[in-house]
Amino acid sequence: MRISETANKNLEKLFPNHKSTLEVTDPELVEVFDNFALELQKHLILYMPQMRYWKAEE
Repeated sequence: MRISETANKNLEKLFPNHKSTLEVTDPELVEVFDNFALELQKHLILYMPQMRYWKAEE
């Protein structure tokens, strides 16, 4: 598996010019995490409307 194009674009928007040290030691974990956190989560929010307005407790 590799990091999807959408996840890669979102990663560049959030963290421009960032090189992860974890990517060197555990590239498979980075691929799974980046694809989930930067691409798949938007699809989950679309299908779970109650999550759209969720806010963390301060």
